[in-house]
Amino acid sequence: MALERYLNFFESQNSLEIHLMDLQLFTTYCRDLRNLCVTGGFKAQSDIATCPGLIDICFNIMQKFHLNSDVEKYQKPFHVCIQLIGNLIVGHSNNKAFIWMKYFNILRGLTFNEDLKTRNYCEMIIYNLILDIHDVEEHICRDTELLERFILDATNEFEFACFIMEKITANNLKIMYENVTEEKRLNLLKVVKKSLTENHTYLSTSAVNFVKETTQQFMERVITTDEIPLIEANIAVEFLNIISNLSYNSQYKSLLQNDSAFVTFILAKLSAVHKMGLESINAFTPVAKLEELESVDPHPLHFVRGLLIRIIGNLCYKNKIIQDKVREMNGIYVILDCCKHDAKNPFIMQWSILAVANLCYNNPENQLLIRAMPIDYTKLIKNRKNCNQLEKIEESIVFTDNSESTLNKK
Repeated sequence: MALERYLNFFESQNSLEIHLMDLQLFTTYCRDLRNLCVTGGFKAQSDIATCPGLIDICFNIMQKFHLNSDVEKYQKPFHVCIQLIGNLIVGHSNNKAFIWMKYFNILRGLTFNEDLKTRNYCEMIIYNLILDIHDVEEHICRDTELLERFILDATNEFEFACFIMEKITANNLKIMYENVTEEKRLNLLKVVKKSLTENHTYLSTSAVNFVKETTQQFMERVITTDEIPLIEANIAVEFLNIISNLSYNSQYKSLLQNDSAFVTFILAKLSAVHKMGLESINAFTPVAKLEELESVDPHPLHFVRGLLIRIIGNLCYKNKIIQDKVREMNGIYVILDCCKHDAKNPFIMQWSILAVANLCYNNPENQLLIRAMPIDYTKLIKNRKNCNQLEKIEESIVFTDNSESTLNKK
């Protein structure tokens, strides 16, 4: 493979001021080498990487483009040159190690470029480095500025930023959470929730335990603090959202069900917030009429009761131990009392009805308790006007984040 003419040309361009460069020919040559990495395979990748000075010159020129990326004519050659580096390392562990050790700091700087394509291409390279080199993952988790960049880009659904977050979150969620600001913590949790909903993220047992422990800490704050800061309220709700996702996911459900102390905690907090809502006017107080909602300021804590019921409903399905625990802690009364319209919680009635369905599934004691109540809740449970997704109380019903319906029967 004759790489000498490419090297000679790149050397000539590297010695010029950027405005004197032959941008069209530079783009063509970068495209040739980029494509050669694909058609020529491993050998071509090795030859290009070991051609003396070639990659070094490419990175020098990329830095020039980076400093002038607001000029449109420099963007195309810049992008193709980054793509060349991306193709150079795909499936080639030696080239990955070479780029990581010698050029990662330059790549890191390029991820802060304002051009969206530039960032996405650089994140593509970094994602491929992560796949083979554990040190890259560890470095990102401890580099607050870079980590927050990836969180922001993943929040904005940049493809490779999402891939990076999915890859590094599995075993590093606690470190990542602790190393970023409160605002970025909220964004991080939203990224994790979205990825879990789409079944893209795997969380280790330690990560799930971190979510459980931190959820409990925030729920204690919610209960005991008169006016919790809005950012903390949002974070508390996002942790509950993640727990809710875990509670219907077969990979994680048992980790929650087998933690008796955690289940007890969730039940206790449901009773506590429900009582708070009945005793005074606060974020947990139901609003019966939709028109009354106009005088109520939106607040993330409005969703806490519904999320707690949703979690309980999922965890108690076909689990007699939890079904019985809900009854023993008087949770059935609380859930039944939530089987009514609340304008703050558009779906709390449906979640409550379905939670009761799962509490009664193959559990005669819970069924008898409800039958013995003076108020005929069974009519409410079977009323299709209240929940048109509910067909039969005996059927298996689990709550999910379905795009078509908040409730999804399985």
